[in-house]
Amino acid sequence: MSSEVKIPIAYTMTLAGGADLDLDEIRIKEVPIIRLETSIKEIPKVEIDMGLDNIRIRELPRLDAEIGIKPTRIHMPLHTEVCLSLFGINLLKLSVCGENMLIAEPYVPHRAEQCA
Repeated sequence: MSSEVKIPIAYTMTLAGGADLDLDEIRIKEVPIIRLETSIKEIPKVEIDMGLDNIRIRELPRLDAEIGIKPTRIHMPLHTEVCLSLFGINLLKLSVCGENMLIAEPYVPHRAEQCA
């Protein structure tokens, strides 16, 4: 490998205070290969004794989970009409309006529903 570097011989000075050293034509042809070699074959084992070898669990904590519908009250408006008409004239009309209620609560069997 021959790495040839040309160093300029002529320099140009300007009146503005600048200097041209003619370094525009310097080129690097190749970069040398850098190899790092290590001789570490094994990482040493680090042991820390914190005195926690004899820890025992006497009792597991109690976990309670509830899945289902909480007691809820749902109101549903109701308006029902029964009508008897002849030729478009109402002869008899029965109207019931009010509110239905649906209550969702936990199931507790009645005495008649319990199995013997």
